[in-house]
This record gives sequence, structure tokens and C-alpha cells, in this order.
Amino acid sequence: MGKNKKAPEKSPKKSNSNDELAAPRFLERSEEKEIIGRVQKGDVNAFTILVDAYKQKAYYTAYGFVNNHEDALDLSQDAFIKAFKAIKTFDLKAPFFPWFYKIIKNHCLNHIKKNKRFEHQSIEEQAEDQFIQYPDTKPLPDDLYQMSDMNLRLWKAIETLKPDFREIITLKHYHGLSYKEIAEALNIPIGTVMSRLFNARQELKDIVEKDEIPPNQEQ
Repeated sequence: MGKNKKAPEKSPKKSNSNDELAAPRFLERSEEKEIIGRVQKGDVNAFTILVDAYKQKAYYTAYGFVNNHEDALDLSQDAFIKAFKAIKTFDLKAPFFPWFYKIIKNHCLNHIKKNKRFEHQSIEEQAEDQFIQYPDTKPLPDDLYQMSDMNLRLWKAIETLKPDFREIITLKHYHGLSYKEIAEALNIPIGTVMSRLFNARQELKDIVEKDEIPPNQEQ
């Protein structure tokens, strides 16, 4: 009898539009580690659990770079495929998202280099169409869920920050990463994380207090 051939490793399929941003499942750190261990051993189905847990974070991360809904969906799903192919290089002692964030970011930056032009959706549309309908796994405070004037003005203020300030504010306050996790995601020392976050917060505070963002138009 001939030897059984090992079946080729399959990559996870892209999600359907109906469930592309369904409510995520929160994973405890120990559960996440166990799931990734299974994926590293070839369990494709286990990877879908990671996708369900992180697809909203992936989408919002991609959207922050490309400002386009369809591109963000495609790029975030492509990033999952890249992560699956590289999963055996992942260190099980580390948290998943900082590692995955670097994959998403690099993929988005490559996309931007290849496509200089992309649509820019207004911050009001972003808040209405994305953040309100699809809250993240670690949601914002209740007052920021409300479509208030201050909410939209805050988003506008964040959008005016320079890219590295906007990025670190997002990682800390909307993705909920620790200083150490941000350092891993951005490949910078923890001291740099702390100083950059301090400066970003100060600049954001100054923008809001000085009212340097245009008010919403009256309905």
C-alpha cells in the first residue's frame, strides 16, 4: 500500500457580507493562546474563532488607514489570510492583536502606495455608519455612543492629529492596548509610547479646548 499523502493546508475563506461585521466574541488570554496553538497544528476551523473575535478591530484598523468601507473590508480580510499563513511564527507567550496589527498596518500601507487615490468618508459618516452600528469589543464610554455634537467634534479632533498621534490614541483608547502591547505593535520602546501618548493627549485636549475644529452645521 502507498503512503498516505498529507492534505495541503487550506487558508480560511473570506467572510460573507452578511456576517462580515457581526458582533465579536471576546476571548480570554488563555483561550486565545489555546486556539492559536490549535491553528499552529493545522486546525483551520479554530482560526475562524480568531476571525470572529478580531474582525471588527481589523476592520477599524484598516479603515483608519484607507478611509474607505469596501477597501477596509477587503484589506482586513486579506490580513487575516496573511496572518493564517504566518501563524506558525507567532510566539504563544505574546498577545495576538499587537502581532496582527503589524500585519494589517503593513498591508494597508502597501495598498496606499499602490493606490494613491481613495475616497475619504467624512467623520460624521464614519461615526454614523461604522462606530455606532458596530461597536468594538471594548466599547467606548456610553456618552460617546450618543450621536451628540461633542461626540462628532471629538472624532473630528482625532482626525486632525498627525498620523503617529492619531494611531497611538486609537491603539490605547479604542483598542485598549497596554503600553507594552503598543510598543510591540509599533516596534518602539515603552518610554517612547508613554511620551508620544502624553503629547498626543495634550494636543487633542488643546484642539478641543481651543475649538479648532469646525462645528456641525445646523440641521
